[in-house]
Amino acid sequence: MNKKLAFYCEEKKLTVDGNNAYGIIDNYEVNVVYRVMDNVAPVLVHISFYASSEDKRIMVNQIREQKIKFLQVGTDPYGLSIALNDFTVGALMKRLDNIITTVLS
Repeated sequence: MNKKLAFYCEEKKLTVDGNNAYGIIDNYEVNVVYRVMDNVAPVLVHISFYASSEDKRIMVNQIREQKIKFLQVGTDPYGLSIALNDFTVGALMKRLDNIITTVLS
């Protein structure tokens, strides 16, 4: 895993194992995957929770309304997936923290 991403995950009390990180943030199960060979969205964050399809659709729309560059968002039966990229890892870390905070609040 990238050093800055690993530091961010460890700072959030996630357990880092290779290119994966797992843990609990604000009582939500969070998985972070660093996909080295993916040049479109190398950082994938999955936040696990239960919500109706309608509630998830509303969440996705609220995230998309923010018009965040290099962001892909989707849902599955287990929660919300967010795929990210940016020009530098430092910029990505700043955006990642804001996005996770927004989703969890």
